[in-house]
Amino acid sequence: MLKLGLLFITCITSNLYCMNFNQSDSRKENLASVSILQMANIIDKEIQKKFISGEALFSRSFILKQHRKSQQQIAIVFDFDQTIADKFYLNPLIEPLLKELKKRNCRLIIWSIAADTITLKRFFLRYPNLEKFFDQYMLSNLEIQLKPLKQKSMLLLKSAYNYSRSAHIRFKDILDYYKSSCFAKNIAIYNYHLIVDDDPDLIKHNQLSPTLLKPKGIIIPKFFIPLNEETFLKDNPDESYNDYVEKYCEQYLIDNSQDDNNFIQNVLASIDLIEKNRKKKSSLLSQKKQHSSA
Repeated sequence: MLKLGLLFITCITSNLYCMNFNQSDSRKENLASVSILQMANIIDKEIQKKFISGEALFSRSFILKQHRKSQQQIAIVFDFDQTIADKFYLNPLIEPLLKELKKRNCRLIIWSIAADTITLKRFFLRYPNLEKFFDQYMLSNLEIQLKPLKQKSMLLLKSAYNYSRSAHIRFKDILDYYKSSCFAKNIAIYNYHLIVDDDPDLIKHNQLSPTLLKPKGIIIPKFFIPLNEETFLKDNPDESYNDYVEKYCEQYLIDNSQDDNNFIQNVLASIDLIEKNRKKKSSLLSQKKQHSSA
């Protein structure tokens, strides 16, 4: 409770509601009628319900559940730090993109190597209208991925790839994959369709997955606010840090919304192609079943 209380104080003193949420009038009224404490409890319950980490990431029940869901919806994984947010400020590309993806009935997931429940709570207290867009939060199990040769890690990794119907893969290839990048987010295990990350090396590494399914990835321009609030105010005591962030966000949005460099349109084009291929595959399977039953 003490930690949660400190979190609330931090949130309040940091002007958590200084940013424009672009919420609908009805949503604004609902939020206005809820106290910070009530909102924190609501957000906390939602995050806990959707959050998964540790060995559970490699469990049979979790992996098979993801497979079933990925058959029904396109699943898109987002990194958190410098992709969705930096210094707890929202990347201006994210909210309009989330809205478009939800229109296409996509399943949206945050998979991070650092964003724990406290980080997510603090972020969603600042942007409470965004939590509803996400269906799941995953925190990488670096204890296993950092030590793939440890017996317990080996068993968990081997089991995970077996559950994901990758039993044909040599276990040596699985170990080599994690040894080459312990920060890997191999979305192929879960049959997810696309990953969005600011790290080009991670996107490339996904293509080295030992699975037959090679995960698609899109690089989002790194969202990095150069100065934190303390440093900025030390050098610019008479200026507003929020104005500084707003100007950075405006320029970032301009740079990445041009016709030849429109990040959102590039993502949506990839989703449309994935959906087209899914329908084609479904049609071929249906024809095959009809042919076999004839």
